[in-house]
Amino acid sequence: DAVIATARRSAAPDTGSRAAAGSPGSSATSTSDVSTTSRAAVTAGAAVSARPSAVPVSTGTTLTGMAFDTCAAPSTSTMKAWRSSPYAAAGIYIGGALRACGDGNLSASWVSTVKGQGWGLIPIYVGLQAPCNTAGLRSFSASNAAAQGKAAAADAVAAAKRFGLGAGTTIEYDLENYHVGTTTSCRTAVLAFVTAWTTALHGSGYRSGVYGNPGALMNDLSRASAAGTLTTPPDQIWFALWNGLQTTSAQSGYPDFKDSYWKSHQRMHQYRGDFTETWGGVSISIDADWVDTQVAGPATRTTYPGLALGPGSAGFVFTGSMVYWRPQPGQGVMGRSYWTHPNDDSTEYNGATWAPQLAAGTYTVQAYVPASGSTGRAKYTLTSASGTTTKTLDQSTSKGYRTIGTVVVTKDTAARVHLGDNGGGSTSSTIAVDSMLFTKTS
Repeated sequence: DAVIATARRSAAPDTGSRAAAGSPGSSATSTSDVSTTSRAAVTAGAAVSARPSAVPVSTGTTLTGMAFDTCAAPSTSTMKAWRSSPYAAAGIYIGGALRACGDGNLSASWVSTVKGQGWGLIPIYVGLQAPCNTAGLRSFSASNAAAQGKAAAADAVAAAKRFGLGAGTTIEYDLENYHVGTTTSCRTAVLAFVTAWTTALHGSGYRSGVYGNPGALMNDLSRASAAGTLTTPPDQIWFALWNGLQTTSAQSGYPDFKDSYWKSHQRMHQYRGDFTETWGGVSISIDADWVDTQVAGPATRTTYPGLALGPGSAGFVFTGSMVYWRPQPGQGVMGRSYWTHPNDDSTEYNGATWAPQLAAGTYTVQAYVPASGSTGRAKYTLTSASGTTTKTLDQSTSKGYRTIGTVVVTKDTAARVHLGDNGGGSTSSTIAVDSMLFTKTS
């Protein structure tokens, strides 16, 4: 994608028909430099459209993990304290007529400092809203949507440059919820605005993102893409669905917003909003996000000693609602353990999965039990080339690394360990998750 994005049309005459193929938001472009062969979409619902301009190459990092956004940029000392958290990126509001918080701490120096601390950044712009927005906010209209989208992009680029966020950065447009099914003119205006926003950003060397509700913006973008009328889709999408799940799928509640759209590291999910969390002794009111996309800056993940992974590292994810997973700052191998209450029936509500990338061989698996939040019985399921085994561990009896079994990894079969909250006995007890260590024995 990065190579194709650098292609430009040559001066040679056009000798054949060409149509760029791919899922919405793909950076494929079709020019006479690349091919003279017509290409068709190969996946259901994929948009087939010629891109009017090449997608700028990202200068950031592809992150799959936890991020947060907050209204005003925290101080650099707060950001440094929060490096003890499992979050690797932060959303920052850089401008827009409807931005709720001013620049405050935000500056080019701030951006440079927090990038140096290892943070990834998600620039957000909040401008005029849809004509049928649900909050009665200032809006663009059907007649000026394209012009306003272009103007918003120009202002966003100027703000990004002022804060030291250069070409290749993705800027997210915050388009709040709007009424659907009332008039087609509102939907038409939204699509025209987003198209103009994306096209103008590309023209300035920046990448396009949009934030919105899956039942409104994401459904409308998906339907337009399926119909082939979304000629310039945003490069990535960010949907707000406060279900607590660390996933980039909107699940079955939004059938038009398919998982096959924007699937190549192009999605973010705001899964929980408006709560306070404390790391490094400092509290911030945040919204929490699960990110699988490109962000500005290094977005440094937590690295556990040896062949281990846990909260904040690659290969680890919580399952079930994060409302019921409580952080324990300072506890665990890297100070990032969590706990939840078990339930005493057969249904799993919350869990955690460790999915390491290991060379072929046999490994002993050990789960780290932190001192706090570990008074109950934890049920682990180990899956690998040797089959599936289950181990129930009484976390109250001893702490530190505890052996839970063995896994076999082959070139075709990876290993996976899952902790579920079901079958753990007393609901007044607690079970903790932290580091999972894999030690190769053969």
